[in-house]
Parts: sequence; C-alpha cells; structure tokens
Amino acid sequence: MKKVILTLTTAFAACLLFISCGTTQKINPEANTKLAILSIYGNAALPWYELDKNGNEPSPSQGLLGKALTSMFDMENPEMLTAEDRLNYAEDYLKKAFYENFNIEAADKEAVTGSRKYKMLSEGLFSSMNTAKKADGYKLIEKLGAPTISKIYKETGANTAIILKFAFFKKLTSGTKSHGTAVPYVTMRATVYDEKGKEFHYKTYKAEGSPAKISRKDSGSDELIAAYPETIEKLINQLCVDLM
Repeated sequence: MKKVILTLTTAFAACLLFISCGTTQKINPEANTKLAILSIYGNAALPWYELDKNGNEPSPSQGLLGKALTSMFDMENPEMLTAEDRLNYAEDYLKKAFYENFNIEAADKEAVTGSRKYKMLSEGLFSSMNTAKKADGYKLIEKLGAPTISKIYKETGANTAIILKFAFFKKLTSGTKSHGTAVPYVTMRATVYDEKGKEFHYKTYKAEGSPAKISRKDSGSDELIAAYPETIEKLINQLCVDLM
C-alpha cells in the first residue's frame, strides 16, 4: 500500500509540474461541462503485432489496412464478430471515465449524430472498407475544424468534443502462433477539442492486456478477445491522467 501511495504521490507531483510548465492544456471544469463524442472507430480484424525487417513498429493505420485485408472476408471469425463490441465498450467507458474524473457528462448521442451539421459530414477514407468498424451510430471521422465543431456545440449544448481512433493487434509473447501465449496490443489516438472547437490535445496511447493461450484450433481465442476491454480501459485512463 505504501508503495502504491508513493507512486500516486510521485505521479501527482509530476502532473503538477507538467501543468506549471504550461506544455499542454488540461480540462477546464468551468468551461468544459458536456462532452460530444464525434467518432470512435478502429479495425475489425486483429492482425499480429510484428516489427518489420528494420525493427520498426507497425503504424497505427496498419490495423485498418495492411494485414487486416487478409481477414476482411473472414466475417465468421470471432475477432471480426466482436469488433463493434470493442468500440461500443470504449464509448461506454469513455463516458464513465470523463464523468468520474471531470464531472463531465456526455451529450446525448442522438443529439450529436442527429444534428444537422453532423449529418452533413463526410466520412474518412477507411469508412468504405470492411476492415473498419465504428461504435454504434457514429460516422468514421478523422478530424474536424473549429467552425464545424462550434456548430455541433450550438445544436447539442456540448462544449468539449473528442475523436478516438483505435488500432487493435494481438502480440505473441511466448511459443508460436499455433500454440502459445498472446496479449492484446492496442493503440488509441485521442483528439480532444476545447469549448471553442479548437484541438488542444492530440496524442497516441499504447497499452498491452492480459496474456491468453492461443492455438491453431481456436484462432479467435475467447480468452484473448475477453482481454481487450481492460486494455481499452488502460488507454482511456492514460488519457484522463494527461487531461487532469
């Protein structure tokens, strides 16, 4: 317990130092009181997280393109069938985390997605591909300008907005792909907008989940799939710490 308290105290001190340096903007409890979730999207398949021949990590977009294309027709794979569930979970946990950490409630989803300005928005490049999935009811939007967001604010009563882009992978930690152990490996790019509709936080977060046994017979391991929600929680918690 002492170790945990010490760690939290150290983290809090570092956070205060970060604020005092003025290097990033934080959530303003007085100005930011209602959150408009504009888009939450990610890849449907779960490609392997592998370094290339030069030792470089796969880019976040590789989850939406690249290796995921090999699985786009395998729609009966449990990994594909649960893709939207992962994104819906991210939406639910985001709402919970922002309320518990900042006392910010999410604007009504139907008010956001049904607003005149939102319905006029064009979707991103990946929206037409079977490899891309969105949380239920949202468009696939990569980025928006302040004038557009301000109009959505006016229609919905929101004064904060966010877009989350996920790239879901599975990472081999021991054994082989046909008989071994793997963990979820997920990246989340968060774009947060202030009360004027201006982008003030843009960062990609990374996290690994709990290990799960995998085998050739069970390509869509239930144990592995079940470990993604906790990994999503880790990412959103990282975001909240940055915004405190």
